[in-house]
Order: sequence, then structure tokens, then C-alpha cells
Amino acid sequence: MTSVQVPFLVTGGTGQLGRPLVAELLRQGAEVRVLTRRPPTAAPTAGLTYLVGDLVTGEGLTEALRGVSTVIHAAHDPADPVQDVTATRNLLQACRNTATPPAVLYVSIVGAAQATAFGYYAGKVRGEALVQSSGLPHLIFRATQFQEFVAEILTGLTRWPLVPLVPLLPGQLQPVAVADVAAVLADHALRGTRGETVLAGPEVMTLHDLTRTWLAAHHQRKLLLPLPFVPPHPFLQAIGRGVLTAPQAAYEGRTWANFLRESTL
Repeated sequence: MTSVQVPFLVTGGTGQLGRPLVAELLRQGAEVRVLTRRPPTAAPTAGLTYLVGDLVTGEGLTEALRGVSTVIHAAHDPADPVQDVTATRNLLQACRNTATPPAVLYVSIVGAAQATAFGYYAGKVRGEALVQSSGLPHLIFRATQFQEFVAEILTGLTRWPLVPLVPLLPGQLQPVAVADVAAVLADHALRGTRGETVLAGPEVMTLHDLTRTWLAAHHQRKLLLPLPFVPPHPFLQAIGRGVLTAPQAAYEGRTWANFLRESTL
């Protein structure tokens, strides 16, 4: 890949996905700007610039977007989906106000449109709609649950001697490695992909299997307690319906077994 002549702007560039995404863009010769409210104090990196700004207030967006070819919007706030939508709206308006509006790559979630009872997913769907109606060249990039996020869920579930398990409804997930998401997203950005695309982990697994393998990898012996019903939380309901998977978009990257092996070394 030849060196990219115009900069990319990454929102959420210091987050779980943003860090490996920025690293991959830099590795492939891109010039990268990261919009952040609090710049890190790390030593300068060639090709990387941190710019102070706030997506919710709009502060700093004009300067951050000057001369940018592509914006990758990876910032998110699961605790405040309304604020997420506000941030996306402000970013899109700022993009339209530039002399040469950039393309926008919006990071979303597989199955979000079928799970809008969960506020965070509803916010993602609203964000997709804003991008699609913005008049800007764009890509809607949907990924399945990160392996790291599934690990957080299982850490909470396995905290007690009895581990509750939702029924096999099918109750499936298809976790994908953050590093794989970053690599594929960077490739789409550099190639100028437009429209919609989906990325999923290499295997569909039930929540039961994910839990059992997690316990085995961590050498924990817990009593598994199958529940007679799916708890009313919208995220668990979505898992139960199996809408958070995309078998047709499986990516041959890091498997769940590999993730467990690496995370328990």
C-alpha cells in the first residue's frame, strides 16, 4: 500500500478499537489525526497527531476536519446513547460544513436493528440512519461482539459459586477479535469502500459453550445453573433470539480458543 497523502480523522482513537485501528493505519503509511478530549502524554509518533475536541459540544471539530479525506467514527458511549447520537449528528454537520466534505466510516453492531429495546443498540441504529441520510460518501461497518467484551460479560457471570445460564434458544454469539476488526476496518478505509459491510467472528457459539470454555481456561469449577427463562434484559433477549450473529460474514481470524489461551498466559 502506497503512502496516503491526505489525513484520516479517527474519533474514539484512544479506545479499545481505536488504538489498534490507529496503529494499523499508521503501519500502512496513513497520516492519522485522533480527536480526543484529553490527549495522551506518550512520546510523539510519526504520522500521528492528537487534536483536542468534543463531539457533544462540537468544540474543535472544524480544526480537526480541515483537509481530512476520511473520518472513521469509532467513538461511543454505551452509558449514554442519546449523547452518542448527538455526537454523530454534530460530526456529520461539521463534515458537511467543510470545503471538501470527507467520507464517513461509521462503526456499528451486527443485529442492532433487531435489538433496539437495548438503548445503546437503538442509538447505533439512529446513528446509521443519520450517516445514510447525510449526503456524505459513507460506509456502515457492522461487527459482532468483541471477544474482549464477551470476556467482560463472563467475568461478571462467573463471579459467584452458581453461574446462571440462559436457555438454549439458540442463545448464540459470534465473538470477533478487536485486532481483526481494526485490521479489516483500516483496509476498508484505505481502499475507500462505500455502502455497508459486516464482519463477524470465525465461529458461532452458544452462551453455554462460551461459559464452559471460559471456566475451563481459568481453572474454575463452578456449578452451572440453567434458567427456565431468558431474563428480561434486552441484550440477553437479543442473544436468546440469535440476532447478534452473522455466519455468512465469518472472518478467519483469532478464535475464541485462541483468545482464551492468550488471555490466560
